[in-house]
Amino acid sequence: MTFVLRPALAVYFACACGIAQSNSFVVQDPPKLPEEQRACFTLPPGFEVQLVASEPDIRKPMQLAFDEKGRLLVSTSTDYPLGPAEGAAPSDKLMMIEIDGETGKAASITTLVDGLNIPSGVETLPGNRIILAHAPDTLLLHHTDGVVDSREVLYTGFARDDTHELPNSFTWGVDGWLYGLQGHVNKSDVKDKNGTITPVHFGNTFRMWPDGSKIEVYAPGMSNPWGLAFDERYNLFATDCESRPLWQIVEAFAYQGFNQPKAPAGYAPNITTDNHGASGFAGLVYFDAETFPQEYRGHLYLGNPMLGRVHSDGLKGEGFTRFADRKPDFIASSDRWFRPVDLELGPDGALYIADWYNSIISHVEVRLDHPGRDKSRGRIWRVVYRGTDEERADARRREQIDRPFAGPMAIDWSSADRRALIDALGHSQSWIRRMAANQLSYRFADSLRRPAMRLARNERASDVQRAEALWLAWRIAAAHAADLVKLTHASSALVRAQSVRLLALADDSQLTQLTERELLHVDEALLALLDDADPTVRTNAMLSMRARPTAQSATALLNAKLAAVETDPLTHHAVAVSLGAHVMTTDVLLDANAAELDSAARERLAKALTATPTRPAADALARLILDRLVPRDFLAPAAENALTYGDSDAVMSGLGPMLANLDTYENDLGPIAAAIINTIRAKPERTPALSNPLERIVLAMLDSSQPDARRLAAEAGTLFRSAALAPAADNVIRDANQDAHARRNAAVALMRLDFDRYAPAIAALVGDPSDSIPARRAMAEELATRSKTTEQVDALIAAIKDAPGEVKLGAVQRLLQQKPGVTLLFDAIEAEKLSPAHLTAPLFDIFVYWAHRDPAITARFDALVARAPSVSDENEKTIAYLKEKLQSHTPDASRGKAVFEKNCMVCHRLGGQGAMRGPNLDGVGNRGIDRVLQDVVTPSQDVDPAFRTTVITTNDGVVMSGLLVRETPSEMVLADAEGNETVFPRGDVLETRREWISPMPSGLAQAIPETEFLDALGYLMRASK
Repeated sequence: MTFVLRPALAVYFACACGIAQSNSFVVQDPPKLPEEQRACFTLPPGFEVQLVASEPDIRKPMQLAFDEKGRLLVSTSTDYPLGPAEGAAPSDKLMMIEIDGETGKAASITTLVDGLNIPSGVETLPGNRIILAHAPDTLLLHHTDGVVDSREVLYTGFARDDTHELPNSFTWGVDGWLYGLQGHVNKSDVKDKNGTITPVHFGNTFRMWPDGSKIEVYAPGMSNPWGLAFDERYNLFATDCESRPLWQIVEAFAYQGFNQPKAPAGYAPNITTDNHGASGFAGLVYFDAETFPQEYRGHLYLGNPMLGRVHSDGLKGEGFTRFADRKPDFIASSDRWFRPVDLELGPDGALYIADWYNSIISHVEVRLDHPGRDKSRGRIWRVVYRGTDEERADARRREQIDRPFAGPMAIDWSSADRRALIDALGHSQSWIRRMAANQLSYRFADSLRRPAMRLARNERASDVQRAEALWLAWRIAAAHAADLVKLTHASSALVRAQSVRLLALADDSQLTQLTERELLHVDEALLALLDDADPTVRTNAMLSMRARPTAQSATALLNAKLAAVETDPLTHHAVAVSLGAHVMTTDVLLDANAAELDSAARERLAKALTATPTRPAADALARLILDRLVPRDFLAPAAENALTYGDSDAVMSGLGPMLANLDTYENDLGPIAAAIINTIRAKPERTPALSNPLERIVLAMLDSSQPDARRLAAEAGTLFRSAALAPAADNVIRDANQDAHARRNAAVALMRLDFDRYAPAIAALVGDPSDSIPARRAMAEELATRSKTTEQVDALIAAIKDAPGEVKLGAVQRLLQQKPGVTLLFDAIEAEKLSPAHLTAPLFDIFVYWAHRDPAITARFDALVARAPSVSDENEKTIAYLKEKLQSHTPDASRGKAVFEKNCMVCHRLGGQGAMRGPNLDGVGNRGIDRVLQDVVTPSQDVDPAFRTTVITTNDGVVMSGLLVRETPSEMVLADAEGNETVFPRGDVLETRREWISPMPSGLAQAIPETEFLDALGYLMRASK
């Protein structure tokens, strides 16, 4: 769980014991005894918090699950986050708690398994069985009377490179799969019991059969998710620590997150823009028990261990998309040690909370080995509704409220008979339904083959009981396609929605073998359901067509009538995803006559083809582009697809008509040029064929004075030498209105063409105090990269002599990483042409070591650094100076916002805006000014593992470092501090290393004029609280 603070959007409550809130990420207040802590909770009227268990009986509870007898299983970890100390045995545990149903207190606590190492997920099965995430393994445990007597590996291969992104949040689906989550740092290759290896890479939602036979990625994406829950419609929701507090998870949709590969159809739309005050969330429950008043049911309850809160979100929307509707926080605590890391709805209808109880929860903001990380405490709480004073004055209402908690904790479902279990399929509470279905499939499968489908067809049964029976029939191989087709006409929308999901599995071994005629009926049913009155049924039909693509379904999807995208964005995305599957498996869309389609259908066709990485799709796109039938918004990615995946000869013959009639395509030339540039970067082998067409297109743009022409000319010049484009690049480099990225490209283009001719002019711009610092640094870095002689390095040193520190740092860092640049730099310092203080920037020693791995170079570097003043003292002075200045400075809010957006949002996200190449900045203002200044002045001092620098060495000796933002089997993509991306084909990469270095440049405070920097800092401190 990576937690980064965002601002609290709700009111902090004072607790009875009077402890004040603090902004520190290490809580300075002393810990409280459980009863003292209980007094600090604030809940809505009528609710009560009860202590289930605490230290010394239980320490650091991580994940919760209830078994068939109502016993609470708890995984605990005092070894988290670093694992056991060197030479020490793992000491984490899986514990079982029997709870007194009336008081909520633990009646007994048993250690089932000891000696574990961060058990990050737990769920139960019938027959005293437990599934436990214990990376690299997923285990099946069996116990008798609290003694584990067997232990079996179901799956193995879960990575544990980052212990706060291990598999977690195991949750049963109605389909009998066990769902789980994994964070983006861990790249797992998971082997099942059959020996099949399934890649579970990056952040994702996965699911697995509980017998160890199969695991699959259900929906890729998110950064560090810790919480899953299904609603009453069987929609799946997740919470993520970085991207969004809540997502609606749909099979095959891809979700935004760090280091995620490009999503063919784009990322799934958001269901909330409310950041809920922080970017650290863990634990998610959909509350459907009747024990809470109506106004508190049908909500998602979301743990926020950063702020010590449990949020409440309703669900709204008229379509398939269920938008989160933020409600007042359900629980708040003024004891800042309160850290809710998991939530569970118990069989008794109470809400259970695993409380990590710690002065520290953050990973980004606080060292992992900080002594303040508590290892000895932990609490489990139960939240029940006891009624308001007015309700309790009414004897009948009081008895109704107390009844669920007036006896044993729960029914012993392991001994319930078949009739009771079938009845329980209609229970209002999903936990009861899951338990009943699991018991029925485990104990009564053979005797249920006919009754299950009979119940599903029974119009007199409740909607939920019929839907549960339908899925149960599928689980025990008793569902027949003919029955499913009939059920698409059921009066219940819930039953229709589930039957259409099962129709997608018509070829699955769980269903009986179908004749061609029966399969035709299935396809006809899916088509008919596109006109269903219920939006969930319609969208499920669209998604089911992915598994059964036909010419008719493709045409129907192209022409489907949809609600406005802002009303139901997930349905629009479902169409794109499903059409993409059609392109992969059928020719109908490849041969579609786009001229005959309306604008909406044409847009869908272009999206589907653009999202398909195949030659046929690329060739179809090329035809549409030449016929000018691709909407301009999709022209660049469409052309890139055509150029990247199309046949080389076909691409060149396709470009011919365009090059012969450039005037005709004048308005399309910019997107086409951008597409060619991206294609050359991804496939350098196509440079000889594409360089001339690109040059001609850009020259035509220059002739017609198109706005992007000069920028594209400079960018093209970085890929191949072009004398014809040099005047435009020279114009860009001298234009102070161009951004640093464009001017960097222009410098590269010109020096690549003729270094001796253009380097002096570039050096003069580097030394120009009136020019922008980011542009000067960019040009200085490129000069340094290409300076190979003493004379060239001397010219660079002269250019940066009076430049701000940020410019000098950029030039020196590049020289240190190059040969012979590093030697020439050392020569210049020894000749007293440059102060050795320029070598003392943080982590320069590591750059030198890893770039060269040459003891002689390292020794020479160390000797020069020994002659320099201490850099840490200068950093402390800088922080103290800026802090003092900020206290007496009145920030200009609008200017601070503009400076921040210009310099920071290329990598960082704040308030839902900006990029995701660096940590989310929502909430960083709560760290206090000292920590924020430290992160700005020395960004690598406490770098998060997820944002470490990657260093790539190519076969021709080029060394480049930055943040790895994308990685595929064919390429690696690094982003530098300005957000510029460099693509490295895998075949060109000699070596890749990850360093404990932040890609964020040091010296940012010197790179921006002081007043502007203070304005931006003031804006950040306010906007991020």
